[in-house]
Amino acid sequence: MRGGATRAPPRRRRRRWAPTCSAGSRPATATGSSPSSPGSWTTRRTLRPALKRTVPRFGDVENSDPVIDRYAGVVAVLDDARFAVPPAAGGPPASLAWLRRTVCRFSEGAEHGRRRTIVMDALDTIDPARLRRRARDLVRAGGDPYDVPFLALGEALGVTDLDALARAVPAAASGYLTGQGRDDADAAVAVLVRLLGPGPDEVVAGRIAVLLQASEATAALVRTALPYTRRPESRGRPVEDVIAEVLRYDPPVPAMRRIATEDVQLDGRTIAKGAVVTLDLRAANRDPAVFEEPGRFDPGRRERPHLTFGAGRRPCPGTGHALQLAAGVLEAGLSDTGLTGTGGHGKEGVR
Repeated sequence: MRGGATRAPPRRRRRRWAPTCSAGSRPATATGSSPSSPGSWTTRRTLRPALKRTVPRFGDVENSDPVIDRYAGVVAVLDDARFAVPPAAGGPPASLAWLRRTVCRFSEGAEHGRRRTIVMDALDTIDPARLRRRARDLVRAGGDPYDVPFLALGEALGVTDLDALARAVPAAASGYLTGQGRDDADAAVAVLVRLLGPGPDEVVAGRIAVLLQASEATAALVRTALPYTRRPESRGRPVEDVIAEVLRYDPPVPAMRRIATEDVQLDGRTIAKGAVVTLDLRAANRDPAVFEEPGRFDPGRRERPHLTFGAGRRPCPGTGHALQLAAGVLEAGLSDTGLTGTGGHGKEGVR
C-alpha cells in the first residue's frame, strides 16, 4: 500500500469462515510436505495421536522411518548439523524447480545462511504491526481470510497488481513444498518473478518464498485457529495467547523431516546415514516432561516455547510476521468470539 491508500482486496474466491472440522478433531497427518520443514513427503503418513501413546522416544511409520516425538529429541535433531533438510533439484529459470533450488528453505550450509539473510532483510523492511492492521482491514473489506496473509505481504513488498498476485500465488504454492504442482505452477512462478523483480535470482526467489509461506503456513494457522477462538477457554483472552496455544496444542503442521548425513547416535539408537527422520511436532508439543496437563487447551499457559516454528539451527525467520498476520485476520471477527485484540505471552512464546 503506497501513501496509505486503501484498496479493496481481489475477490478471487470467497470461502466461508466455518471450520471443516471441530477443534481438536483433526487427525495428525502429513500429506505432501510440512510447511514447517523444507522437505516433501513421498507417501501419506499418519502420525499416532499424542495422547493415545506412552510417548516413546522412537516409533515407526510406513517404510520404518524413525519417528522422534519427545520434546528434547526434536530439539536435539533440529540443532544437529548432521541432520539436513531434504534437497531440491534445480530447473529452468523462473520455473518451480528453479525457485525451490534457489530459496533458503531447501538449502544447507553457506547457501542457507546467505539465503536466509536475504529473507530476513526483506522482512526487516516490513513493520509487523502495520501488517497486522492491513490484514484486519482487508478481511473486513471482504477479502478471503486465507488469501489475505499473502496479499498484505505482497503490498508491503511493493506489489501493485494484486489481482495477478492472487492468481499466481496459489498456483505456485501448490508445488512449492513437494515439487509437484499444478500444470500452471511454472507459469505462476514466472509471473511472480515479474511482480517481485527485478533483482538477483536469490533475492527475487527469497521474496517469492515469503509470499508462498504466507499462502501455505500462515493460512493453515488461520484455518486451524478459527474454531479455537470460539471455545470457552478463549473468551476474554488476547488473540496472541490463543494463537500461541493453538500452535502448541494443534499445530497446523504436525511434522517435519530431516535426513541423516552420517550415522548418528541419538538416545541410545543409531540412525543410519541416509535415513529420513520424522519429527512429530504434535507429540513433542504435548510432552508431559515439558508441559503441565499437555492434553488441555489452555491459552493462559506460560511454559517453554512450542516447536511448531522450529528451533536450533533453522528457526522460522518470519515468525513475528506470521503471528501478526494471523492475529490481524482473526481480529476481523473478534466481535463474535469474545477475544481481545492485544496482549499476551504469545509473541514471546514462539521465538
